[in-house]
Amino acid sequence: MKYFSFRQNRASVLCYYLNLALGQFDNALISLMPSKLQDIITYQSLLSYAKACIQLSDQLLYLKEKGFSKVIIPSRGAYPFWHRALHIYLEKGLKGAKFTSIHHHFKEWLVPFTADWGGDATMGFASKEIRRFWVKLVADYLNRISSPNTTFYQNLVQYVGKKLTLNPSNLLPSTKFLAPDSNDGFIFLDTAITGQAIYEVIEAFQDFGIKEYFVVLIVDENGSKLKSKYRAKISKEESAGRLRVIYTDKIFSEDTSPLLNSGICTVVFPSLIEQALSTVPSFRVEKACGAGLWFIDATSHLYSKPLNGIRGGVATLQSMMEKNLLAGKEISDKMLIDGTIEEMDLIAPSINIFSPETTKSIISERIGAHKLFPGGVGVTGTHIVRIELPPEVRSKVLKGI
Repeated sequence: MKYFSFRQNRASVLCYYLNLALGQFDNALISLMPSKLQDIITYQSLLSYAKACIQLSDQLLYLKEKGFSKVIIPSRGAYPFWHRALHIYLEKGLKGAKFTSIHHHFKEWLVPFTADWGGDATMGFASKEIRRFWVKLVADYLNRISSPNTTFYQNLVQYVGKKLTLNPSNLLPSTKFLAPDSNDGFIFLDTAITGQAIYEVIEAFQDFGIKEYFVVLIVDENGSKLKSKYRAKISKEESAGRLRVIYTDKIFSEDTSPLLNSGICTVVFPSLIEQALSTVPSFRVEKACGAGLWFIDATSHLYSKPLNGIRGGVATLQSMMEKNLLAGKEISDKMLIDGTIEEMDLIAPSINIFSPETTKSIISERIGAHKLFPGGVGVTGTHIVRIELPPEVRSKVLKGI
């Protein structure tokens, strides 16, 4: 493989990742059709993404001054923006005590507001009903109420999460998150394409009496796909001072491989949801139950393998863009960026990282799925992994509810 010439020190880290790609690819992963990173990751999309991350970092500082310290992140697409925003504070020169002060000020809670549940469509689940489950979970925790929702989710994190060897950091609200504060409100950081998800979430906020919130909404394709009904709701929340929209060209971290979203994957458990609906009265009344977990280190087993060069390469390109924008300039060497992305496509030319089956393979290898879950592991078109839990595991999660 012939690499382009790096002419500036800023590309030295990226060069490391690309050279890592020259190793032997792990035969355990499934070989699929070639991928084309340059179809969605371009100079312009990286530039727009970086601008959105910088805007988010500024918005977070503004909200910090307003007394907000709690952050709820409900989607895989939003998490990388949060991750990049914190990194930007370092790039702005906020190091040592100043960075620690900002980083420790915010207390995040990662709650997978996924509307996917993976079961039989004839059961009539609607996304609105499932999102109401997640909002009620948040409301109960914030009001310090023990409920079937909180017990179910806590059991899921503590038992199934442990079995999967998930990193449980921030999957449950910390004691500090739940402690009474001068501002009991929270920041809700989400992404939007059509706007349906945030519309349903805000409606549920209001239904469950949640009033102290501020939504930071990162909108894909500069809002061109927002539907009028949902756009009107977003505008109303903006006028009320409860929402800020940040537009970007392309959220390439949305509904995709964990290689492109800081290593995040959502896992859902269809058979557990079906059993919970049949045994927990309040879930039957609400006609919905969410059983999802965030896998926040889903690619940790790839750190010494070629595929990690894609994750590392994208992160390095993002950092390059951010640093230049913060310095008051855009990267002039567009050819350098485009050439880098083309080279990244050659890291594993027979692997289509955009295929859900590749995500399934990555996650299955990470958790040893063939031993733990003989019932099967599946995947959705949006890269959500579905795991069928055995009866004894489901019973332990539902115990005491």
